[in-house]
Amino acid sequence: MTPVQPSPSGANLKPTKPRTWDAPLVVAAHPGGRAAALLIEGQPSYLSWAITNSSLEHVTERFYVDLLIDGLVVERWFSRGISARATASITDWSELGLRTNLAQGEHTATLVVDSTDLIAEDDETDNRFDIVVVVQAVTGIDGTPGIGSARLPDLAPVAHEGWPGPITATAHSGEKTLGPVSVSVPTYVSFAFENRGLASTPVNVSVQLYMDGMMVSEQIVPGALAGLVLAPPEWAELSSVVRLSPGPHSLRLVLDPHNLVAESDETNNEYEVTFVWEAGEVAPPQIPTTTPAPSIPAPPTLPNLMPGWRFGWDGPIIVSNESETFVETPLVVGRDIFTDVVVQNRSSVDASQRYEAHLFYDGQMVVALEADQGTPAGSIHWWADLEVLDSAVNITEGTHTLKVIIDPTNAVDESNESDNVFEKEFVWTATAPDPVAPISYTIGDIANTLAPLRDMPDSRDLVVDPDGEGSIEAVLDVADAGYYLLTGTSFRDQRAEVSLRSHAGFIDWMEQSCQEDFAVRDPSEYTTIRDQCERAKTEFLGVTTTRFGTISVVVDAQHSAVEVLDTLVHELGHMRQKLVHPEQSEGGGSLLLRGLLEAEAQQFQRSFWLVLEEQTGLSLLNYPAYAAFRQLLHDRLSYRIGEAASDEHSLVHLLQWLAILDDPDLPDLRMTLSENGKLDSAASSELFDYFVAMPVETIDDYVQSRFSSLPEHVDAISDIALARLIPFLPSDLEGMAELRMVGLLTP
Repeated sequence: MTPVQPSPSGANLKPTKPRTWDAPLVVAAHPGGRAAALLIEGQPSYLSWAITNSSLEHVTERFYVDLLIDGLVVERWFSRGISARATASITDWSELGLRTNLAQGEHTATLVVDSTDLIAEDDETDNRFDIVVVVQAVTGIDGTPGIGSARLPDLAPVAHEGWPGPITATAHSGEKTLGPVSVSVPTYVSFAFENRGLASTPVNVSVQLYMDGMMVSEQIVPGALAGLVLAPPEWAELSSVVRLSPGPHSLRLVLDPHNLVAESDETNNEYEVTFVWEAGEVAPPQIPTTTPAPSIPAPPTLPNLMPGWRFGWDGPIIVSNESETFVETPLVVGRDIFTDVVVQNRSSVDASQRYEAHLFYDGQMVVALEADQGTPAGSIHWWADLEVLDSAVNITEGTHTLKVIIDPTNAVDESNESDNVFEKEFVWTATAPDPVAPISYTIGDIANTLAPLRDMPDSRDLVVDPDGEGSIEAVLDVADAGYYLLTGTSFRDQRAEVSLRSHAGFIDWMEQSCQEDFAVRDPSEYTTIRDQCERAKTEFLGVTTTRFGTISVVVDAQHSAVEVLDTLVHELGHMRQKLVHPEQSEGGGSLLLRGLLEAEAQQFQRSFWLVLEEQTGLSLLNYPAYAAFRQLLHDRLSYRIGEAASDEHSLVHLLQWLAILDDPDLPDLRMTLSENGKLDSAASSELFDYFVAMPVETIDDYVQSRFSSLPEHVDAISDIALARLIPFLPSDLEGMAELRMVGLLTP
């Protein structure tokens, strides 16, 4: 693109006053008015202006005419030229009230001819004309906003992911860098901003870009949803708007310049940065360095014997007064004692040699256990219901330590000889203790436990700080109360370990879990394991798996309370499935099966938030009927339809809808959705239970059958989702940004 060349000198553009007007620029209170008038706040106004080319030279090039209010551009008009001695005008322009918020008081209105200085003129000093506009408040109204500032939008420039700043400018299209730039080649400008407030904008957002104080671009963004970053496409028209000269020039981003959006913070709407434009060609872009994929460990060459865990069992050493349990019971002196010892070979190499495991009681060796055939790769070896303690030692009331040493004579060469010991304390009592009652909640307990939820939507505090400290228990308590309302049980009573960690703690946990997978899996699977682990570490906020004999639910809690709680509840949905129907998790890894498992977790999420809404009366899943929300639903639904064949998360959202709309065994749920536009918590729980009860061998056919009906139900899904948007919903009642997909695109 060649920069715009100025017209020949001799022209002179300036505001002019027509004979019957008061001034070149007038703002009247009624159509046809050409004299200044007192304006009433919120009432219509009618603006007129006139300009002239007072010279004998025709202007044949484009130029712009700007209207500024209090120094910021409100409107820009485009002209293809103007003849010598000719006049041009705009009359009764009535959109001023739509472009700026003219509050009570005095405002300066400015008319600027050739605002970007495209025309070389004999006189560059007479292009502006200012007037004072006086706005009077409506009688009896003080202009105080009707909603609290805590539930307002907050627009602010932000460095998009991977960008060096909120504004980038470069000579290379597609790049997001701070230069290089040159007057000889096009400049590609990009910017980003976010709505970091707690409410979405009900109106479009004006975004203006200034160079050296001169507006060069205005974009209208169709609404800014709370919590979203917006980055419009790069803009390459700078050289067609201004005459670029080599040297430093500033670029300034101004958001909502005329305060049409009421914000919780009106001081953070601008960002400015300076670039230096060179002359001539620029160097080609640097080829970005690619981060090498994390290394894959070398396959083990030796076995690794260590204490073993099996899902549903209580660990490497299990002591009980009952046989055939593999779980611990209260221990009573004088009763029969049954001991289980479990060893695993955490390696993909067989331990084929015979070895022993020695069991100790308070430091005294009790028995040498023999593994005559060794232990195959990735498997466990156990000795069950050993009746050796009664005869070998005198057990007394109190705490005693049992220890197992695996392969104490080093009969097996191992990759790690330091993890062969496990010990644990057990308590014997004289009489059996009273059974521990399961956790339960009264109605009052539920209300008290859920009380902190009222403050969570408005808080951006991290649940866990980088040191691992924070409000962990409050989030766990709310999650447990909701879990209890849905299942009648506390997740704290389940065979599960639920932990909220810092980001670094989450990554460390994931890394340990991945290393355990590497140790026991075939080397041909290493690349897949590495890719899955890296994806989990970079994309996931939570994970649920079986580890050390229990279900492990781990969440990266270095985020806001609502985001952490929503992630935790999703993972609790996976946990619930593993407890109720574990075979589904062991049924293979087809996309369709993974899709059903995700559908279960997402429906559990929705059940949870619905039941919390019903219990607290809070508005958690309601969203206003703004154009930006309608566009969001259209985009997300279109994406999911397009990606359903390859992406389990896209597949699962649609599967939930199709199950209700197409499954002949769910007529009641279909009627509920049709009549109410959504499922209530009871119906949502019913759908979750229906999915979880599904036999593994039927899942692939079921999902395929449902998806064959997608074309006939797409419109219904879209219509129901859009109908959930509520016209005129007050910003105080807008649901949480983190729950939009749960509230709008989950049936």
